[in-house]
Amino acid sequence: MEQPKISIIIPVYNAEAYLPICLDTIFKQTYPHFEVLAINDGSTDYSLKRLKEYAAQDARLQVFDQDLQGPAAARNVGLDHATGDYITFIDADDYVKGNYLERLVTECQAATAEIAISDYYRYKEQTNMLYSYRAKEDYQVVDLALAELLQQMNKLEFTTVWGKLFQRTLFERVRFLAGHGYEDTMTVPKLYLQATKIVYVQEDLYCYRLTDGSVMSEDLTVTKIADFLRTVEENVLDLAFSGRDIQLPKNMYTTYLYKFSRYFEDREMLDHPLYRKIQLRLFELGEKI
Repeated sequence: MEQPKISIIIPVYNAEAYLPICLDTIFKQTYPHFEVLAINDGSTDYSLKRLKEYAAQDARLQVFDQDLQGPAAARNVGLDHATGDYITFIDADDYVKGNYLERLVTECQAATAEIAISDYYRYKEQTNMLYSYRAKEDYQVVDLALAELLQQMNKLEFTTVWGKLFQRTLFERVRFLAGHGYEDTMTVPKLYLQATKIVYVQEDLYCYRLTDGSVMSEDLTVTKIADFLRTVEENVLDLAFSGRDIQLPKNMYTTYLYKFSRYFEDREMLDHPLYRKIQLRLFELGEKI
């Protein structure tokens, strides 16, 4: 029986220092049936050169080059060229365990699932420390009901696009929103809602690197507030149109409306259009302003 092919999509921006470990862990996978689509997204360092060096050594790596457009646009390029039966995303500054692909594709096939989600561990650059969240003796695979998953969308392992294996057909109607700051959180629920079965591989297979320049370490801005609110609004619409309960994201949305309202008030930006929108939403939700 022919083994399914996996397309690995990597958006790359100024990741020259991290590419060797990222690509080395990919090309040393125990599961050999894959292609790698690396999209150089306007890097100003030697990332493109490193990618071409690796491509010259292994024909499974395809390199695409574009002007800086952001990771969402880069991932869309990968999706447009992917030929695998499954899709997985790896960030260029992260890396994976040697059995990452094998574990996820095996569990997907065994359960006839469209999505497999893996656990992760963190590498903190500032302290040179690895932080794991699950002991080896606790490794297991569980079927994850969609309702249960949607209740846990505040957890990183469920909201990010990395660390997961998706059946490629799920992307026939879905692409990432380019130029949007929370493209993962906006896109991943759309994929979950299409799946009939999802498995959760409770094993640390993906290493997520924390750096000084990571998005998580950046301060709040008006643009981030706008992007975040648009993301939650889109999540609510997706759930509503699919007949799911919207109370949880609605509650979260209300909480953040109050938080962001204070952001504008503290800065005396009461004439800002986004502040007015926040006040309108609070009024529509019947909240006391």
